[in-house]
Amino acid sequence: LGMCLNPSGHPAPGSYQFALYADSTEIAAGFLRYFRERGIRRIAVLDSTDGSGRDGDAAFAWAFRLPENKNLVQVAQEHFNPGDSTVAAQLANIKAAKAQAIVSYEVGAAFGTVLRSMRDAGMDLPVATSGGNMTPEQMHQYAGFLPSDVLFGGTIAWAPGDIGPGPIHDAQMTYVSALKKKGMVPEAPYVTIWDPALLAVTVLRALGTDADAGKVHAYVDRLHGWVATQGVFDFTGFPQHGVGV
Repeated sequence: LGMCLNPSGHPAPGSYQFALYADSTEIAAGFLRYFRERGIRRIAVLDSTDGSGRDGDAAFAWAFRLPENKNLVQVAQEHFNPGDSTVAAQLANIKAAKAQAIVSYEVGAAFGTVLRSMRDAGMDLPVATSGGNMTPEQMHQYAGFLPSDVLFGGTIAWAPGDIGPGPIHDAQMTYVSALKKKGMVPEAPYVTIWDPALLAVTVLRALGTDADAGKVHAYVDRLHGWVATQGVFDFTGFPQHGVGV
């Protein structure tokens, strides 16, 4: 039985792999809804040629085809190698296409290259990116060339405490308190691991440490109403993931 911590994993329904996070296609749909409701219609995609970039391409291609996004236009789709030192040529094409926002699903240094190149090109557009970049240390390093609006794809757990009083808020505050005791602050990698670890403990408490994979699979498959930092999980309504967009 496997638990994938990456939204780019797409476990087949009924399989022994789970991904305790919303699927990348649903994250893409959330981004486009955000743009649509703010009057942003012309969107460019700038992705790397590696696995995360290809998955980002596929996720947004799917989201653009949704009926509610019929008035959105993908005005450009540009690519670069993760090791490139600049994406100036790609941004020139995006600027010429009159994009109102950019989607760039890179993580780490490659995303920094995109942001620096935007600064050099004088482009201050909203940028939608992977939640993997949602770390304080990384954002402090990029402070000198961040655009005005950087959007991260994640769940309500990635801004713990913003949700109103209730079981989810309590679960988030338990997470924050545990980090604080170790001198740590909330960030994407920590919360991505937190709920899967809690789920493993929940399963072991319910079934015992000698439960085989079949019993564990059946237990998780039927699990609903389980509260954690990312919401109220329902594996019957959201197979293999537990949560949706």
